[in-house]
Amino acid sequence: MQKRYQQKGAEKITCCALFLQETDGSWKEEEVGPGQRQKLRALYQSVWPDLLVIGYPGLQTAALLLQHKKEELTGAFPAWLLGQVSLEKTGAGAFAESCQKSRADIGALLSRGSGHFALSKELPPLLFQASEHGVFGALWELGETLGCGMEAELLQIPMKQSVVEVLGHYQLNPYELPSEGVFLLVCRNGRAAEKLLCKNGLACSLIGQITPHADRILFSGEEVRHLNIPRKSDLADLKRVLKKRNSDNDFSLA
Repeated sequence: MQKRYQQKGAEKITCCALFLQETDGSWKEEEVGPGQRQKLRALYQSVWPDLLVIGYPGLQTAALLLQHKKEELTGAFPAWLLGQVSLEKTGAGAFAESCQKSRADIGALLSRGSGHFALSKELPPLLFQASEHGVFGALWELGETLGCGMEAELLQIPMKQSVVEVLGHYQLNPYELPSEGVFLLVCRNGRAAEKLLCKNGLACSLIGQITPHADRILFSGEEVRHLNIPRKSDLADLKRVLKKRNSDNDFSLA
């Protein structure tokens, strides 16, 4: 399900996909309606749900760059580092399938909690899949979709150093670029959910909480950052890098 929102004077941005957990542990993609949003807002007044990130931001983009800039990157980085972002053994199609499997695995694991992770008796855990604008975009879109704010720790977001190195080589921000396979989880008992998912091989971290106020805040040490609407320029920067020394048909970003 693809939805769009727009701020005055801003471009339309595609929102991330939202999934509600079914009783059998599977995920149903659907839109948050006025009734559910009202229940969520009432919930925020008494309980601040936990917010978790699952997966590695920027990994999809780093793999794409390695695919199209292999000669250049091979000359800049050791093989062991590039091997951490390579898709050669699995292929892009297998990567997409593994993302779907991750979503199914998350649902199956959380369903073991018998309601332990549900937001309330009426509201199951919520899962958001990161969009083309990365984890920062997904956090903003989550706030727009649920009508909420958040307080989160930037340094708690899972990150591969190899992704930072590859994207940094092109002055790209791993938090603001396509990150298929990255999910945001909104639930209760987030620390227990983090422990359960990590124990079963998923990169997962509790990064903060959902709040009833409008501010969407990221803390990084003493620095405080307010999230903004995702920018088209981040994708434009990536496309410029991919087009350099390559034909326009060498990549598939829209």
